[in-house]
Amino acid sequence: MPSTKIKQSNHDKIEWVRLNYMTDPDKCLTILAKIESEDPFIIANKYNMIGLIRFWRSEYLTALDQFKKAISLSKSHDFKELETKILVNISCLYIRFKRYNIALEYAFDSLKYKFDRLNSMTYNNLALIYSALGNEEKQLEYQMKAKSLNEKSGEKRMVVTDLRNIAENYTKQKRHKEALSTYLESLEVVEKYNFNTLLGYTYSNIAFAYISLENYEQALAYSTKSVDYSIKYKSPDSLVNGSLAKATAYFYLDQLAPALEALEHTFSAITGGMKKIYQDAYELKIKIISKLSPEKIAESYEEYVVFLKSDLNEIDNKNDLEDILKFREQEIEGYQKKNAAIELQNRELEVVSKLLAHDLKTPTRTVGSFSGLLNKKLESSEDPAIRECLDFISSGAHEMYQKLDITEQYLNFKLSKNKSQVDLNRIIETVVRLFDKDTVSIEVEHELPFIFADQMAIRRMFELLFRFIFKYNEETIKRIKIRHKSDVNDELFIVTDNGKAITYARFWFKEFFQSDLIASGKIEMGFAFVRKIINLHGGHLLIDEEEDGTTVLKIWFPKKEDKLNGEQP
Repeated sequence: MPSTKIKQSNHDKIEWVRLNYMTDPDKCLTILAKIESEDPFIIANKYNMIGLIRFWRSEYLTALDQFKKAISLSKSHDFKELETKILVNISCLYIRFKRYNIALEYAFDSLKYKFDRLNSMTYNNLALIYSALGNEEKQLEYQMKAKSLNEKSGEKRMVVTDLRNIAENYTKQKRHKEALSTYLESLEVVEKYNFNTLLGYTYSNIAFAYISLENYEQALAYSTKSVDYSIKYKSPDSLVNGSLAKATAYFYLDQLAPALEALEHTFSAITGGMKKIYQDAYELKIKIISKLSPEKIAESYEEYVVFLKSDLNEIDNKNDLEDILKFREQEIEGYQKKNAAIELQNRELEVVSKLLAHDLKTPTRTVGSFSGLLNKKLESSEDPAIRECLDFISSGAHEMYQKLDITEQYLNFKLSKNKSQVDLNRIIETVVRLFDKDTVSIEVEHELPFIFADQMAIRRMFELLFRFIFKYNEETIKRIKIRHKSDVNDELFIVTDNGKAITYARFWFKEFFQSDLIASGKIEMGFAFVRKIINLHGGHLLIDEEEDGTTVLKIWFPKKEDKLNGEQP
């Protein structure tokens, strides 16, 4: 009877690949390459599976390209579950790239739909990210969430992984009793559901927890179980952990010969990827040798140095590093293109802003002039409301003209090429004369230094700064105090007032730094002008708070001429 071939559907092929992509990736890629379909769901799954295979083979850039194709199809056709899977995969990939900010974005994006199994994977990703960022509290929070979802969806094997991660977090925080309790909880799940291949690893974790609690007898008992079950169920990784735990327990029980013997089993079972355990084992060996055979300690150190210099101790293998470097290069290239586009847009906006600031002054002046003429003609009017309206128009036009004038000056402002040593004491004395001495007071503690700068620009800076502070100071007598500090590189000027102007500026500071052309009407262009002059001199400005709670304005100017930016870019 002739043999018959059963034709698999594309769905069957995708499912077969999903089950076998880690054990037979080459065959899976061949199958996927032959899949042709007009069904966007099939094609999106195809791209996703190719991405997964490339990811596990450390071909990260190719994987990212496939994932992006898959996510585009999934979003456009509303494949919610598949979209969530791909977002989880992309988050994992960016974790591998150590780009945790981008990984966070994709992780949180994947939580918009409720799929317990996939959401638990996201929570594990978030735990990894926050671990890398050093936020143990957030790490633990998301590990707990992952465990809860895996319990809810019946993923008992994943619950074991979650419990191990939680216990490791406790260990990092030196909460050893809680770590032990969590490992024992994971052992209950392993034994209940006959996850026999996990027994050796679980026993070794419990042994290390007992070592942290200095209960070396229990550590020895559990590490011995770990070795036995690792051999029985052919689990080489857990055999390494179990042997190292056993050697460590023997060492603390002062049984050095058995400790060294157990350690040799550790070395014989270690593979190239187990760098951290290799290092821990060598350090333990040096401790044992120093007690057991001190004359061999130099030899052990030499072995250790060879290990530290070996390929085993590289942070990433060469393929990983090359791929990450390529990714960085692509990322930099992308940023350069974006920056070039932004720079072009900024130049266009600057030209438009200059034209507007200049051209709007004329109609504004016209409104002000003709409202003034109307006001004169209606001086004899018996209707005070008319005169009041005209006054508002006139004062509004005057204020608008002033703001347009300073905006135009701001946009066109550049430093003079003729810079010199500027005496700040004389500058302050000159500026003070512009204000009414009966209502304002400017006090300088000690003599101010000379700085290398554009003298007219510095004079303008102080004038604008004082006007801003006095405008928002509601006290009857408005006071400004200037202090000075000096170090090797910079001259620091600390400005305080007796009102709330600098305090108000602090609340606007975030918005202020988002744009030099302040969007809010609360901060006038004068303050932006102050910052621009400081920046062009290579200095910077900060609103800070002193120990007593006083809000201060700090201005730094560089001492050296070569720090000047000169012309505005």
